[in-house]
Amino acid sequence: MPVASTLIFMLAIIFAVHLALFVSSKNKSKTDKGFQFVYYKLSYRRRMLRDLILAPFALLIAFWSLYQSYPEQPGTLIAFAVFFVALYGIFFAYNWTMWKKHEKNE
Repeated sequence: MPVASTLIFMLAIIFAVHLALFVSSKNKSKTDKGFQFVYYKLSYRRRMLRDLILAPFALLIAFWSLYQSYPEQPGTLIAFAVFFVALYGIFFAYNWTMWKKHEKNE
C-alpha cells in the first residue's frame, strides 16, 4: 500500500471516529468536574483548560518529530510552530468565548 493511500486511510479513520464521538455527545449534558476521556463531552471551560495544559506537550512532540524528519529545514519547523500556536490560539479564544456565553445563560 503506497504511503499516500495509507495516510488518506488513516485520516479517514480519525475523521470517522471524531464524527461519531461528536454526534454521540451532541445535546447531552457536559462534564465540568472529574475525568472525561471524550473531548466533546467536556464543558467549554474544561475544553479550554485541557487545551491549555496539553498544547505545550503536543507542540513539543510534533516539533521533535518534525526535527527528526527534516533537520536540515529549519524554516519548516518555524512555519509549523507559528501555525500551531495560531491554531491553538483560535481554539482557546473560541472555547473562552463560548464558556463566557454559557456562563451568562446559566
